[in-house]
Amino acid sequence: MRYDSLIHCYGDIKRVFDKTKRDFVNQEQYLGGFFANVTDTGTDRTNQLFGDLNIQSKTVRTVEELPACTFLQLDDTDTRYKILKAIHTLKSHTYVVSEVKHG
Repeated sequence: MRYDSLIHCYGDIKRVFDKTKRDFVNQEQYLGGFFANVTDTGTDRTNQLFGDLNIQSKTVRTVEELPACTFLQLDDTDTRYKILKAIHTLKSHTYVVSEVKHG
């Protein structure tokens, strides 16, 4: 299995004062980047096991456990994903993620 996709984890959104704008802005807390195996496949089988999953979900597999993320971004895209299910084994961690609308 290749861990060739870079995913970025973001935490809670905090209100921070921006000196240039002289106003409070929302700032996302960056928790780090991790290499992962990201596939569209596997969600059919996962849907059979766990049920009630969006068929457009992606399966993300990592070697190390991800921190508590509010959302993820895959491969430097603007698309945000939230973690629906997490499965932890001895050698890897599997997450089923679904796209989140933001604006």
